[in-house]
Amino acid sequence: GDHRDLHKEYRRQRQMCIRDSSMRGDIWILPAQGGAAKALTQGPAYHFEPTISPDGSKVALSLDIDGNLEIGIVDISGGEVERLTYDSEIDIEPIWSPDGKGIYFVSRRNGNLDIFHLDLKSKHITAIVASNQNEFQPAISSDGCCLAYISSVKGKIGSGGIWMMPLPFGEPRLVHYEETSFRAKPQWSPNGSELFYSSDVAGSNDIAIVPIKGGNPLKLTNDLFDEFDISISPDGSNVAFVSNHEGPTRLYMLSSSGGTRNDWKPIKINSRHPRYKTGRVRGVVRDAAALVGGQPPHPHRVVRAAAGDDLTIDRHGRHAACLLYTSDAAADTPCVDLGGRRIIK
Repeated sequence: GDHRDLHKEYRRQRQMCIRDSSMRGDIWILPAQGGAAKALTQGPAYHFEPTISPDGSKVALSLDIDGNLEIGIVDISGGEVERLTYDSEIDIEPIWSPDGKGIYFVSRRNGNLDIFHLDLKSKHITAIVASNQNEFQPAISSDGCCLAYISSVKGKIGSGGIWMMPLPFGEPRLVHYEETSFRAKPQWSPNGSELFYSSDVAGSNDIAIVPIKGGNPLKLTNDLFDEFDISISPDGSNVAFVSNHEGPTRLYMLSSSGGTRNDWKPIKINSRHPRYKTGRVRGVVRDAAALVGGQPPHPHRVVRAAAGDDLTIDRHGRHAACLLYTSDAAADTPCVDLGGRRIIK
C-alpha cells in the first residue's frame, strides 16, 4: 500500500489510536495495542490530520472538498463530517483547545500561513499568530497557557525554528533552531517543560526532545530512515510515531526515554471495517500462444495504467488487454492516537 500522510495522537479517555489512511483518505480508529480498525469517515472528500477532543467524544480533522482544504469534526463513533470553515484559502492542521471549546488551526486566508482560533459555539474566528512570515504546526500546552509552533528565523534557512508564545497574545520566543523540514511538528510534554519534535539535523528524521527554556536537544531515535508524526501519551511515558524503515510507513510506540529499533513496538492492524462495502476481483493472465498452440506460457507483466485504476498487460512493450480490479478499502497506512488508552491511525 501507499503510506504517506500519517497522523496520530493520544488521549486519556480511551485506549485507542486514530489513523489517517492517506491512500483512501479516511480516518480510522483502532485499539492502541493493535487489532481491528474501524473507519470514522467516508468519501468522497479526502480526510486527514485527525485529532481527538479532550473529552474523547469528537475528532477534528482536515478535509479536501473539490480541491479546497477545510476544517471539520466527526463523532468518535463515526458518521457525517461537520464542516467548520468556509474559506477559499487553505485551512489545515486543527488542534483542540484544552477545554474543548475551540479549535486552533492554520490558514492562508491572510496571504501567509497564520494560526487562528475558532470558537465552536459562536463559530467566531480570531487570528492568534499572524505576521508577514509563515506560522504553522501549532501545539497547545496541556494547561492552555502557551502555544508552540514553527516559523522562520531571520537569517536562517529551512522551514523554521520552534517558537513558543504565551496565550492569548504574548511575545513569541525562539526555543530551538535547526534547519528543519516540514516534519518537525512540535508536541508538548504533559508537564510543559519540554517539546518533542522530529529532527532532520542528521539527514534523516529522528525523534528529539528539547527543553522549553532552550538548550541542547536529546535524540530519542537514531536511525538511517525517518521517524516522524509524533504524539505523546498523557503521562509522558510513551511516544507514538511513524517510520518508513520497512518501506511503507508503519506505526510504532516507544518509551519516551528513547531506544533502538529493537525497542519499538509495532501497532498491528488485524482487520479493517470501512463505512462502505468493499470486495476483490481476482484475475488470471493467460498467454494466447500457450492456450492455442500448446507452447510454453510466455511471462507477462501486469502494470498500472497511466490513467485510472485499471490494470493493463504489458508484453513486449505493448498494452494488450485490460484487467479491472477492486482493491481493499483501507491500505496498511498507520497513524496514531496515544491517549494511553487508544490510537488514531
